[in-house]
Amino acid sequence: MNFVDRYREVGLVRNPFSSQALAERKVFLDRGLPRPAPHTGTMVQLIGDRGFGKSTHLHHWRSAEPGPYHYIPLEPYRHRWSTPPSAPGGIVYGDELDRMPAALRRSWFRALARTQATLVAGTHVDLSSAARRAGLSVVTHVLSPLTRDELVELLTRRFESDSIAPSTRSHDEFSFTEEEVSQIYEISQGVPREIDAACHRLLADRVA
Repeated sequence: MNFVDRYREVGLVRNPFSSQALAERKVFLDRGLPRPAPHTGTMVQLIGDRGFGKSTHLHHWRSAEPGPYHYIPLEPYRHRWSTPPSAPGGIVYGDELDRMPAALRRSWFRALARTQATLVAGTHVDLSSAARRAGLSVVTHVLSPLTRDELVELLTRRFESDSIAPSTRSHDEFSFTEEEVSQIYEISQGVPREIDAACHRLLADRVA
């Protein structure tokens, strides 16, 4: 029996925590943050460590309120100097904004402030001082690790996203046991990216 058949045996199309599944089916966990509006002259910054869900929030908000998206890569360094977009629609999204060279960031902030655009920024550090000096108001959201209840909700939605349709099977939907959920929470410390990694390993071991 191959792995595909083994996942189907427990009611799943595939491992919903695999890199392919995570890329194809985005699961957004609503943590109660208000969706940014365009044309406010404001920087809405999401501050969090790697894997805390900054990019997930940006892409979810962008699906409802479209605007240019600007990602600043770690390497090569010269690409950090790529020209950031304007915001003709009134809102623009900047991901990993703390990587942008300070001089370029200042000029971009000033240009956005002049047009009263909204900047939604994912960042590891607080950029409020630079934004205010450029003329932008600032709203800050600090992303914290998930609570255990939020973890359970995330797992449920992941399994639902790759569950075999009820009409094609007779057994209950797959879920982790309470003991396994506690193990995942302890390993991941509530960090979404670490949760996905821990769940991928645990589920793969289960079906094997």
